[in-house]
Amino acid sequence: MSILIKRITEIGVAVKDLTSAGNKFHEILGAQGGIVLNSPEYDMAVQMFRTGNIEFELMQPASPQNIIAQFLKKRGEGLHHIAFEVENIAESITWMKENNVKIINERPVI
Repeated sequence: MSILIKRITEIGVAVKDLTSAGNKFHEILGAQGGIVLNSPEYDMAVQMFRTGNIEFELMQPASPQNIIAQFLKKRGEGLHHIAFEVENIAESITWMKENNVKIINERPVI
């Protein structure tokens, strides 16, 4: 069994400062940022930047306890996750686990 990835839907990037990171994404990729959204559910602020068919999700922690703040402390700014659209989510999760692919969340996020 192998997974059928239809496309990359999003690349998540952990950042310390949305404005500074957004300016870099604009300069480097020519991408325009969407509106900044505050997500109380995830305790962070996010801003999307589209280039081609890919959305870059810049994520800034709202508190020192949130998952992005912990990621930044451990690894610094950079790639946090890649989201894929797949043919069959259950089969894809099983395949990834069997092939030692690190999964952030085994429960599908839609």
